[in-house]
This record gives sequence, structure tokens and C-alpha cells, in this order.
Amino acid sequence: MALRLRSRKRIGPTGRIVFGLVFAAVGIGIAIVGVNMLAKANASSAWPSVKGKIVASDVKKSTSSRKRSKGRRKSTKYRAIIKYEYTVAETKHTGNQVSFGGSSTSMSAAKAVASRYPKGADVDVYYDPENPDEAVLETGTSASTYIPLGVGLVFGLIGMFLAGQAFLAKKKSSVADPSIGDTMTAPDETYAPPIAGATSLSCGDDV
Repeated sequence: MALRLRSRKRIGPTGRIVFGLVFAAVGIGIAIVGVNMLAKANASSAWPSVKGKIVASDVKKSTSSRKRSKGRRKSTKYRAIIKYEYTVAETKHTGNQVSFGGSSTSMSAAKAVASRYPKGADVDVYYDPENPDEAVLETGTSASTYIPLGVGLVFGLIGMFLAGQAFLAKKKSSVADPSIGDTMTAPDETYAPPIAGATSLSCGDDV
């Protein structure tokens, strides 16, 4: 525990500034992805559609673990795996995106998507006319479409705040450092130049 505290104290203002800027850069990157997703989601409302067929429909379970202070914590997520085929200009395409937004995390939500698109069902597929390989089954935006943008903005603001706080702390410590002021203002007492008038007066008294 003491070792961890020591390692944290070694991170100076410069290190905290760098950490904050990196944190903000990651947030900006996520926000850019979110903006692009929103733009495509809005544009998909005007995409043309063709008939397609569901060729695969399943629910995938994934488990991950994270190390915590009280041990490892496991989390389980569920995702609906939907694959469909459609034809545009006599060219067959395969898609797996249901809509623009986050994937399901709960079993009930994933099963609801899978039951909505069972294997063998005929569906309407909406595709990008400029890139027919990109298609969705549900157009427009939803609440999950805004998640990447929101997360990116939060990360960016936190990173800029941390970097700003570290910069102010560094500036304050450099101004308040007494060694800098003493070095610049301390007078030189090791040498006192002679006064010309006093020297001539002393010579006159000896005579």
C-alpha cells in the first residue's frame, strides 16, 4: 500500500498535464466516431430499400473479468447476431448491422432483437446508395445512437479539466518557489569596492 502511494506522489504536474491531454484526446476521438454515427443514422432515413432474407439469427454470450481491490469481477454481456442477404444492382451483399447504435448488453434485449428477426424471415434492407455494402434493418436514430458522442464529450471535458488543474498547480508552484527568488534578489556581500574619497583622506592624515 505504501509503495502504491509513493508511486502516485512521484507523478508531478507535467505528468498530470500529459495524462489529462491524452484522456481528452481519447474523448475527442470517441466523440468524432459518435458524430459520424449520428450523421449516418440521420441519413439512413432517406436510404432506398430492397427485399432481403435473414440467414442467421442467434444470441452470443461473452464474459469478461476485471481486477478489483477485492478480487476479480466478472461481467456477462449478450448480443444479438443477425446476418442477412440482399441484392443491389444484381450484386449480392451480406449485412449484419441491425441499426446505428450500441449493441445489446442484457439477455432479454438480445433475445428480443433475435426474435424480431428470425432465421429465414423476409425483411426490408435499407442500404447506402453510395456504398451498397453498408446497410441496416432499422433506420434513424435511437437513444443508444447518442451514447458514443456523450461518452466522448464527457471524457474530453474531464481530460481538459485535469490538464488545466495540473497546469495551474505547476504555475503556482514555480511562482511560490523561494529558492528562485533568493537566487535572483540576494545581494553580493563578499566584495565591497573602495571609495576613492575615503582613500585620499586617509593618506593626508598619515602625512
